[in-house]
Amino acid sequence: MAKVQGGYLVAKTLHELGVRDIFSLGGGHINPIYNACPDLGIRIIDTHHEQGAAMAADAYGRVSKTPGVCLVTAGPGFTNALTGIAGAYMSNAPFLIISGRSGVEENDKLSLQEIDQQAMAAPVTKWARTVFDPARIPEYVSNAYKRAISGKPGPVYLGMSYEVLYPNLDEKEVSLYNTLIPSSKSEPGDKVIEDFANLLKRAKRPVAIAGSGSWYSGADKEILEFIEGANIPLYTLNFGRGIVSDDHPLCFGHASASAPNAFRKVTSEADLIILLRYQVELVYRVRANL
Repeated sequence: MAKVQGGYLVAKTLHELGVRDIFSLGGGHINPIYNACPDLGIRIIDTHHEQGAAMAADAYGRVSKTPGVCLVTAGPGFTNALTGIAGAYMSNAPFLIISGRSGVEENDKLSLQEIDQQAMAAPVTKWARTVFDPARIPEYVSNAYKRAISGKPGPVYLGMSYEVLYPNLDEKEVSLYNTLIPSSKSEPGDKVIEDFANLLKRAKRPVAIAGSGSWYSGADKEILEFIEGANIPLYTLNFGRGIVSDDHPLCFGHASASAPNAFRKVTSEADLIILLRYQVELVYRVRANL
């Protein structure tokens, strides 16, 4: 079995997950990942600043509905990317940030670019971890990718020092992992559907709100069919904007208290507010009960 660098295992696992583009600004800590990407057909999109790399990865994730990947070096390279990470967090965009970090053996020795990156990432990510064992790189990368798209999408962080990315190891030493993407869809029980349908029948002033989850699940046709069939006004939020055209007579635009579309008044007087996320099947089951 051939010996490979830790950085190669990062690139190989990303490739197995379907990643073909990485947004980045170079640095010595992450060179082994750079070296492996061309051989695996992964394109490195270089930016002038880490903030640009993070924001580009954020936008990529929103449009593609798959995690945008950002690769930065340690210390200031990571902190420069924090604004982009925070933007993805507040918008529930699937995003994977992989960062170099100072050496573990140098902890608390005032080493170059030593900073507690994981602690800084934790408030603006779904999941933040530091990898200490090269053999566990594929396990951590695959888990991070899946967490970015499971449930409510969002950014995840992985930090890796040169002790993880530079050493060579035999591939047979790699911990078990898999890159299969499980379905994260769940469905409410029959009783919940029945109760909701009864609420909808009794409602005199219902209103629906569609957010980013409606976009990521591709539920535009189903939501349009639902609001038209039930004759319910719809407001949209974040990436849900445009899932039903603002020109549609039942779509009243942005779900914001400051928007000039009476959102605050309509929702304050509504007797039923329906938050539409990503249960496409739910629409059909509710209609069957109406």
